[in-house]
Amino acid sequence: NSGVDNNLKAIAFVNETTGWIAGQEGVILHTNDSGVTWTKQKTNSLNNLNDIIFVNKDIGWAAGDFGTILHTINGGQTWEIQNAGTSTTLLAIGAVGEDHCLAVGEWGLVLGYTK
Repeated sequence: NSGVDNNLKAIAFVNETTGWIAGQEGVILHTNDSGVTWTKQKTNSLNNLNDIIFVNKDIGWAAGDFGTILHTINGGQTWEIQNAGTSTTLLAIGAVGEDHCLAVGEWGLVLGYTK
């Protein structure tokens, strides 16, 4: 059980034990035990998150409604809101290494982000 009532929309694991879930109202959950237990991480966002990706145990991104992009460099202990320059809903996000990601959204939107 996740321990939350939010709709959960995406899941990403970097190995057999370490993973994250993203969902409604900015919720991000983290596990270190293959999903036996989940811990809620503070995102400072109430926007729905539609996708999440991690390139390793530290670096990840989440994307969602109203152009929301969140980024972490410490496994989600802290999440920073990135300026996507749009309010269009982002539906999926992918990473190209540790410093670059792409997000896609409604109306054919494709965004690139480089650290």
